[in-house]
Amino acid sequence: GKGRIVRLTIKVKLAVTFAVVVAMSAGGMFLAIEDLSSLDESFNAAMDGPVKRISLVEQIKQTSLEVARDEKNLILSTQDADIEKYIAAIEGGATKVRDLESQLRALSDEKGLQLIDTFSADWENYVKLDEQVQGYAKLNSDVNARLLAQNDGTAAYVAMIEPLRQLQDQLAKNPAPTGADMQALTAVGRLE
Repeated sequence: GKGRIVRLTIKVKLAVTFAVVVAMSAGGMFLAIEDLSSLDESFNAAMDGPVKRISLVEQIKQTSLEVARDEKNLILSTQDADIEKYIAAIEGGATKVRDLESQLRALSDEKGLQLIDTFSADWENYVKLDEQVQGYAKLNSDVNARLLAQNDGTAAYVAMIEPLRQLQDQLAKNPAPTGADMQALTAVGRLE
């Protein structure tokens, strides 16, 4: 009789110990999932904030370079079909820059907005000069188109790029969180 009670007690002790280990594992998994959720939110905030702004600035710079390249090709074109193709590409690029600028504006702080306003005014000035270049190109006045593009157009392009460079510098001073930052955020999530 007595050995059987001891045996039953050992089985109960093993079952209780196993239940406690399972409960502790479940609790650990719950905390890990909570930490991952916090990390995911922090990561998404970084991707939707600084990283997105840097990406938009780079896309604007790339598109403005493509517009400048299309303007050069427009000046060098002698066929009406090529001239129309480059004019369409320039107009598409100008529209894309405005769309990207609008997205960047929605994500920017006050200082960023000031730089975007400066860029926007300079971009519109560049587009107006480009329209004059297009007019000369349509008239096959390569010399006038080239002179306008090289003188006023180059100055307008340099003026337009400067606010983007400043915005890029500002974003570099406030970079996206690093891996260590993300770990610190996760640790804070555990403390809460």
